Amino acid sequence: MKPRISAKTLVLGASLLGAAALCVAPALGRPPVPRPAGQVQLAGDNGRLGQLYTLGTRSKFNVAVQKLSYTVVGKTFGTTFVGAKEGQKLLRLDMLAHNPNPRAMQFWRGTLRISAIGSDNNTYRAIYLGNPNVPHAETNSRMLPAQRVPFFTLIPLPSNVRVQRVVIQHQNHTPVLRIPINSTNVIQKLPAPFAAATGNGAVVATPIIARTNAEFPLHDVTFNVLQTSTTDTLFERRRLKTGYTNFVALVRLKNPTGVRRAVWRGRFRPFVKNADGETFSTFQLVSGSRDEAINTQLAPGAEMTVRFIIPVPSSVALREFGLSGNGPTSNVYSLPLS
Repeated sequence: MKPRISAKTLVLGASLLGAAALCVAPALGRPPVPRPAGQVQLAGDNGRLGQLYTLGTRSKFNVAVQKLSYTVVGKTFGTTFVGAKEGQKLLRLDMLAHNPNPRAMQFWRGTLRISAIGSDNNTYRAIYLGNPNVPHAETNSRMLPAQRVPFFTLIPLPSNVRVQRVVIQHQNHTPVLRIPINSTNVIQKLPAPFAAATGNGAVVATPIIARTNAEFPLHDVTFNVLQTSTTDTLFERRRLKTGYTNFVALVRLKNPTGVRRAVWRGRFRPFVKNADGETFSTFQLVSGSRDEAINTQLAPGAEMTVRFIIPVPSSVALREFGLSGNGPTSNVYSLPLS
């Protein structure tokens, strides 16, 4: 039996294309959200999390935004990776689609236009839709009548920009669903250690404080610093300056995406700082167990251990090891050295 879609209508104001109508369907989120009282919606009023709304005019489409959260963890949509570059964060939208039509319909990234309006008055757009139950899959499926499909998307935006509202529009343009960010529609904060000390969980820390034996996202791979040390051993026959030693960071890399990822020296930007405030960034990337430069492909789900080798003065204590993606393709991490 097909679920009934409420006939109650919220009339959007002139700022939303004049007389276009947005129908409220039964809420499907958890926990259930009570259905609004059914009064005429004033211009500028908007939707809320957990409520199912009907978009579209000729071919209708029901959609609910169930959760909003800030994150720095990117995802693969098919073969395309969407991640947070240096100075960025991601807005993740967990959503639900429902087909209210008596016939099947195609649901793909062209079905909806999803965007976030930032505190800088700029618009940031989502492009890809993913299936949270199928890793790395881009949503592109035929929805049967009454079928419900969970999906999510990611929107990159500057770290210091706060989302003011989310805007969702069907491919045939009307009506528009806007969800303002307020005490009812809350964006979940960045978790530690990714959140800055100030910014109320909406700003990425600069740098992000890492620790050993913990996994962190570094664009389309993850890294885990297993241990750090110094040695006078030479790597790839490169001589050390007088008074210098090699700092060594033993790091496990992992490919969490659905496609092969290149691992070579040019994709990383490591550095070491010492007690005098000097920064050293000349480095070698070698195998975790052999004196051999790394230039390879990491298969989906595969791991490998590498060593970052950085020459540093041997007479000055070291304070931190830093790592980010070159380009820059990721936020900067800092590992305190005791």
